Amino acid sequence: MKLVVFVSMYFYINKYFSVAGVKSSHFNHDYSFLFRMFYVAMVFLVARFRFYSAWLAAECSCISLGFGAYAVECKARTGNGPTADANETQYVGEMTFDTVANVDPWNCEFSPTVRMKMRNWNKSVQWWLVTYVHRKFPIKSTRDLAVLVVSAYWHGINVGFFGAFCTMLLVSKAEDSLQKLIVNTQLPTTLKLAVHLCCMFMSMRSVDYMYISFAVLEWEHVWRVWSCLNWWVHISAIGLIFVCPLLTVKQKTNETSEEMKKKQ
Repeated sequence: MKLVVFVSMYFYINKYFSVAGVKSSHFNHDYSFLFRMFYVAMVFLVARFRFYSAWLAAECSCISLGFGAYAVECKARTGNGPTADANETQYVGEMTFDTVANVDPWNCEFSPTVRMKMRNWNKSVQWWLVTYVHRKFPIKSTRDLAVLVVSAYWHGINVGFFGAFCTMLLVSKAEDSLQKLIVNTQLPTTLKLAVHLCCMFMSMRSVDYMYISFAVLEWEHVWRVWSCLNWWVHISAIGLIFVCPLLTVKQKTNETSEEMKKKQ
């Protein structure tokens, strides 16, 4: 059912929003900032439907052929296969095809951070990058950068790919800073829900912004489109990276002062 929906939506929306429209002069001369944001979001929505359709079709093919079938007790994971010890596992007959599940559309759409979205996107490649690049890279502090550089190289030698992945690293660091601030802040339940929904919305808009670098590829087009969008993701991310730690320190200082007052 999901495959039918994604394929149908892809062919319908693709008629109205395309990468060619982003490259045209109308994009920066005739559209308002908000409509540019909307147009870029729709271009990435078309791309997501295309990828979802391809990966789900491949998953259906594997299932119909019996590829990647493991007993539930094997605790199979995408890319890795079974994770439980086969010699110590008792099977009851129920099978799963989790090892060939390459995408989780729900979590891609509704996760509150870019990092979580990426973990549910092209999961077999994500597993390979984590296992053979992230865990094996000798310099721990630059492992995330190493993964993104390898991924960009894997996609192809093009400025658009490296621009997107470098921006993704910047956004991930900004999200980490923001999450630390949120965790250390005592928020009411209603406000926490509002913050979660806001993060979910803004993280997807950030991915829209990054994907357009993938789509147009040439640096002149990347520069023009990001300039039309006022470099809002880069500016916001840099701002969060610098401001959130300061607010976190200030908050901890205030909490320490209140505790000292209570003891007195």
